[in-house]
Amino acid sequence: HQCVNLTTYEAQKVVTFVPPDGEFELMRYRCQDAVSLPFKVLSAINEMGRTRVEVNVQVKANYSSKIIGQQVVVAVPVPENTAKASILVTAGKAKYDA
Repeated sequence: HQCVNLTTYEAQKVVTFVPPDGEFELMRYRCQDAVSLPFKVLSAINEMGRTRVEVNVQVKANYSSKIIGQQVVVAVPVPENTAKASILVTAGKAKYDA
């Protein structure tokens, strides 16, 4: 994609980009060999009524407990008209940006 900084990717194997306005597709990929992903993300969304939704997200590490994940960010987008969010975490920190 034209927004991707290829120099950073080739040097550090990190995808960095400046997103255009609106929605866009950054990349598609397919793996043919067995790939070991660092995390497994499990989610469940339950509608609790007309104006309330419960979102549960679990992130599980797929690596040894001797290794520490740093700067892991999980973003859960919500509608702009969201009035309130209650957040419960069992490890780490969480915040709601209104």
